[in-house]
Amino acid sequence: MILIPKKVLILYWGRRGGGLRYTQKLTEELARSSSIDVYASFSDNADKDVDFSFLQDDRCINVSTYSNIFQFIVASFFLPLKALRVISFLRRNQIEVVISSMHHLWNPIIAAFIKLAGLKYVLVVHDAKPHSGERSFISSFLLYLDIRQAHRLIALSDNVWKELVTLNFKPSSSIIKSSLGVYGFLQASDSPRQLPSSKAINILFFGRIHDYKGLDILLESSLILQDLGFNFTLEVWGEGDLRPYRQLINMIERSRVYVCNRWVAESEILGIFRRADLVALPYRECTQSGIVELAWCSALPIVATPSQGLLDQLRHTNSALFSNDFTPQSFSQTLLQIGTSISIYKSTSRYSLQAFTSASEWPRIRSEFEKAIEFE
Repeated sequence: MILIPKKVLILYWGRRGGGLRYTQKLTEELARSSSIDVYASFSDNADKDVDFSFLQDDRCINVSTYSNIFQFIVASFFLPLKALRVISFLRRNQIEVVISSMHHLWNPIIAAFIKLAGLKYVLVVHDAKPHSGERSFISSFLLYLDIRQAHRLIALSDNVWKELVTLNFKPSSSIIKSSLGVYGFLQASDSPRQLPSSKAINILFFGRIHDYKGLDILLESSLILQDLGFNFTLEVWGEGDLRPYRQLINMIERSRVYVCNRWVAESEILGIFRRADLVALPYRECTQSGIVELAWCSALPIVATPSQGLLDQLRHTNSALFSNDFTPQSFSQTLLQIGTSISIYKSTSRYSLQAFTSASEWPRIRSEFEKAIEFE
């Protein structure tokens, strides 16, 4: 019996960031499957550092999107035309299933056209609801519409799966568990780290700055460590509004803190993590974090708050120490604990490297997606 691969289109119209990197690795992995014939639709404005050259041009239909609010408003008027162009491509190539690798503001419209065309729509859910600071009626409603329109959902963590089941947007039988995997550009460190003895410990906060990520918790923790005379430096990398944090940043000794408030290119990321000695995740809430894989790859110990998503992602790996609560006092004590113990630092670093190896199991993730696109 000859197996005929199922024709599947991977859809993601985001321009950059973790969603695009995840989409690149997912598409590359699914292209290796003998049971899937991969096509794709990306944004014309996507980050050129993320390489999709493994797909032939005739297998892609790219769409012009937007890069600011004005462009979003104007381009949204033409969204039905963009959707019809994609539907024409799907029909011309006899594609049966569309997988959206991450929610996008335009997804509900394109999903409606996909369903009207009689095709199956599968949505990968990174977050079951918007984070605080990103949450608005419109963003929540658009995510709700996207989830409700999907024939099947793929939850990228146990925590997301539980939230989707609790919200009851879909029956649990329509929700498949998967995991984030690791980005394709990552290369593991050669060996575990040693606690620095002749220099300050470099603490890293990396990622887009939002209230829910708790940068203020880390900054206040740093002030406590500074008063205790702990030998540390702090690097903050990421774009976002720093105005709420300026006063705290200015209270830390200038020689101790470096802030780079901009978008960070993919080519810079590994160098930033290899310079660090530990990664801080002071998040108030979280479903899962792509920063974790970057820390694992660099054999970096992690200090995290007891957010449920981080507990689910990290607790079983032994690659992190958790603060008792979300206060700066507790978080600073946890930083101090790992930053003053040679044995804890070394073992946590070793477990980080082991976790990266386990998380790199993309063949397992591929099999979960092969299951997800099977419809009776």
